[in-house]
Amino acid sequence: MPRRHVLVVMAIALALAAAGGVAALVIRDGGQPVTRKAQKTQKRERAAGKKTVAQLTAANYKILKPKQTTRLLRYADAAYACMSKHIDLGKPRPLRTKIVMTLPPSATPAAIVQLGARCALTIGDPPRNASFQVRGHAVILYLPKYCILDKKVVALSR
Repeated sequence: MPRRHVLVVMAIALALAAAGGVAALVIRDGGQPVTRKAQKTQKRERAAGKKTVAQLTAANYKILKPKQTTRLLRYADAAYACMSKHIDLGKPRPLRTKIVMTLPPSATPAAIVQLGARCALTIGDPPRNASFQVRGHAVILYLPKYCILDKKVVALSR
């Protein structure tokens, strides 16, 4: 397998694992910060004008044009065809800013990451400039406005 494909699969797996871990923490903690220290940090960041990760994520979706929706939907259909053989995945549903496929409540982030990586080997990379992620109980495909990766995380991967 070409080195580029290995790196892309690893990047997708890392993104899916990170999103799944965040989703699991949010679900486990009912969406509430775990400690008072976390609450104070969030308040300081908001007071300083910094946006939280949730705010950055919510504002990071481009509104899809018809051609973009068609392009993303082709990939989502291929991902659905591959992944739905192994889990009860909802059919791709195009929205204004993303394509959504719902996951069953029993799906674990680790299982979805493994399945997504396996399917990526078969169907290829997501469309150029697109992001394919697990968020909560859904797999989403969208066009981000900008990269919101933590600079510390990016530095560790180099």
